[in-house]
Amino acid sequence: KEICKEELKGSNISITVQERGGRTLGQELGVKIPGKSKKEHCKREDCFPCGTGSEGVCRRTGVGYEIGCEVCGQRNIESKYAGESGRNLYGRGSEYVSDFEKKRQNKPLWKHIVEKHQGETNGVPMFSHFSMKVTNFFSKPQRRKANEGVRIAHLDPETRMNSKDEFLQGTNIF
Repeated sequence: KEICKEELKGSNISITVQERGGRTLGQELGVKIPGKSKKEHCKREDCFPCGTGSEGVCRRTGVGYEIGCEVCGQRNIESKYAGESGRNLYGRGSEYVSDFEKKRQNKPLWKHIVEKHQGETNGVPMFSHFSMKVTNFFSKPQRRKANEGVRIAHLDPETRMNSKDEFLQGTNIF
């Protein structure tokens, strides 16, 4: 409404804009940003999903995702972290990158480095050490959280990066 008013200011054209609830333009087009229909790298250097091969999904919200340790994968050890977020994947991935760079002991990626790699990254950069990929997109938070719980339950307890607190979240088993 405001944009139309501003554009038409000073002209003899009169237009009425009526706003009403319903699906947004982004929902109709299937993308949050009109014109962005193909999957491509977002061009942000610190984008965890795009930087590790999941290009074009970093703007989507309501995602289930998985982070895998590439170094463990080269040794045929499947070490993964299952997660979910209602926010976009770029924002969530940036938090993981920040936690890794600050070597936060209580965060899953650095905790994995300490426990499984004796605190050494051996000069391997973050985006080469871990990869982040989308497992699914969800419109309902309950389904997203339930899916995360199921994915955590299917991970090997010896190699998963999720803590027991995350595994038991939302349950009444105490």
